[in-house]
Amino acid sequence: MSKLHREHLDQQVEFFTDRFDRTTMKNRRRGLSYAEVLVSATVLTTIMSLVTVSSFRISRVWKDVQHQRIAVNELSDQLDRLTMSPVEEIEDLIDSLEASKECQSQLADPQLNGLIETEEEIGHRLTLLLTWQNHLGERSKPETLSAWWPRTGESEDSEE
Repeated sequence: MSKLHREHLDQQVEFFTDRFDRTTMKNRRRGLSYAEVLVSATVLTTIMSLVTVSSFRISRVWKDVQHQRIAVNELSDQLDRLTMSPVEEIEDLIDSLEASKECQSQLADPQLNGLIETEEEIGHRLTLLLTWQNHLGERSKPETLSAWWPRTGESEDSEE
């Protein structure tokens, strides 16, 4: 081995022995301070609480969306049934409107109302409204669906 190579090897050995010597290891820090543990625990707790609150809110939003879909399906079914009936019978059918069993089992206290209006230019307009109690016990905003048919008695229906 050359002298230069031997000196380089000696320097490396000296570097590692100094680095891992027991006397120098005592002065080195090996662990976490109480402040670091406290800060990391605080950050972790804050993040976990934010995730928990967000997941509950997202769950509530999904439930509200599901209730709205159920309400729109119920209104669509009821409107289809009513628009197939003769115009003269619709007022009697509106007075006896009631939410289906499926809707009653999935929505809290559903209330179904209907309104028929006659307009000169357009004809007849039938509007159905469905409300229910939300998770806070308050009445929800009404979901509405309307259908029109001409006054002349033609069977053209349109839904909104």
